[in-house]
Amino acid sequence: MQTVTEPLPITPLVALEFRNALRLAVYRQNITGADRTAAWTSFGYDLASGVLELTATDAKAVYTENSRCRMVKSALQVWLATRVA
Repeated sequence: MQTVTEPLPITPLVALEFRNALRLAVYRQNITGADRTAAWTSFGYDLASGVLELTATDAKAVYTENSRCRMVKSALQVWLATRVA
């Protein structure tokens, strides 16, 4: 097993999505409520012990980069469509 030397940065959105995924897993009966509690507790322990680190993000920069990536993806899809056809 590897040892973590630096904390893994996560955004508050990642934490929220993890919590929502756990709730959905219970709703779909993929895990039990006790499993959800254990996973969330483990997540909290990882935050407290420094394995994970909440990191703020610049929302505008994230959305700008996302838009740029979507435009590049769309351009590649068009290019590929003209080459395949």
